[in-house]
Amino acid sequence: MKYLGVSIVICCHNSSKVIENTLLHLAKQQVTSQRQWEIILVDNGSIDNTIPIVKKFLSQYIQLKEILRIVKEKNLGLANARNKGYFSSKYDIISFIDDDNLVSPNWVDRVGQIMESDPHIGVCGGQSKEPPYLKKPFWFEKYKECYAIGRQGKGSQDITSQRGFVWGAGMSVRKKAWKQLIKKHFTFFLQGRLGEIKNAGEDSELCFALRLDGWKVWYDDRLIFIHAISQDRLSWSELRKMFRGFGVGRAGHDPYFFAEEQSPTLFAKLFYMRWYGQVCMVIFTVLVPSFLKSVKDTPKGWDGNPYILKLEHSWGRICFLLSKRSKYDQYTQILRHNFKQNNI
Repeated sequence: MKYLGVSIVICCHNSSKVIENTLLHLAKQQVTSQRQWEIILVDNGSIDNTIPIVKKFLSQYIQLKEILRIVKEKNLGLANARNKGYFSSKYDIISFIDDDNLVSPNWVDRVGQIMESDPHIGVCGGQSKEPPYLKKPFWFEKYKECYAIGRQGKGSQDITSQRGFVWGAGMSVRKKAWKQLIKKHFTFFLQGRLGEIKNAGEDSELCFALRLDGWKVWYDDRLIFIHAISQDRLSWSELRKMFRGFGVGRAGHDPYFFAEEQSPTLFAKLFYMRWYGQVCMVIFTVLVPSFLKSVKDTPKGWDGNPYILKLEHSWGRICFLLSKRSKYDQYTQILRHNFKQNNI
């Protein structure tokens, strides 16, 4: 049996507070001797002391120093950093570990085994657990998946036609599948997080592109990590910012859903699938009703009010649609053309 090699990619932007613990868990990996692996740390415009901390850590852990490389991506944006990781990787699987992900000791081997079990799996993800120190607000359980915490399926299974994506935290991609996308001129429509700006969705976009190209999206319960989020992220104001970023992501994902339509109606072609149709739809079916309901519920308090989050999501979605109006309508057509051989 051929053992697939694994390239762990950590995209960092000002990660000095968390990166050492993440590397410590990677240093504890128990990897089959026949499996090659590496760690690529993508420095995406860090202005803190992330890199000095990493270099100091490596001086103490020689086993990681031999397999870890630091590469720089000066253009901010998580999509840019992921692309840098792809082009810098040497092996068959690219496994993205966030700078605050503490992976289990069998992570590298398990990722390899999953991909080896089915050559049609293009991307896979696992489950994450919250750190024990968190003081959770009353709304946390309802929204913990927004923090990439929990399970992404009911047991290990193919989620291609159900959920259709996995989180960027712990997302592992078959390099052959990504390379196939690039040959079809795939580029990220979304940029993901831009420094401290909490945009989102570039990870799901990659999953949707792989699905559009005929690859499986797989969830596996055996892939386990702790998502060591900081306490200051568990505020209502931070969650609101995240939801605005999710709205940006949703607007960028819609062209992939439109491209999957087998026989769109004339109404869809002329209105619903156009940027102006989407803006109108969001305003009248989501934004206005959510605003009215949020005003009605304000006396109960802002924190935990789901309509406030819907407002943020809608606003992020509208802003992206307006900013991309010159390109948005073309993008669905580009996707349909580039992936037409897959019954699109």
